[in-house]
Amino acid sequence: MQGTAQLRRTGHLASHIRGYWGIENSQHYILDVTFAEDSSRIRSGTAPLISSSIRRMALNILQRDKTVKDSIRGKRLRAGWDETMLDKI
Repeated sequence: MQGTAQLRRTGHLASHIRGYWGIENSQHYILDVTFAEDSSRIRSGTAPLISSSIRRMALNILQRDKTVKDSIRGKRLRAGWDETMLDKI
């Protein structure tokens, strides 16, 4: 009996861990593809933390935006090209 309960708890814990890493990996993929985060040359002082925080904030804003149905990359490009689009976001 004790073995079955322990297996259930272990399975539950493994499920939570996989869910966490799935979210973490998908967010990292979007940040890397859309914002080229892995190729960033910012490496000294607090600049990496600050730039990463700004990228994540921008990603959250773009993901929550419902004014235009487009990819995150597309919304970012449109906002860069058109100030009225930037104001809407």
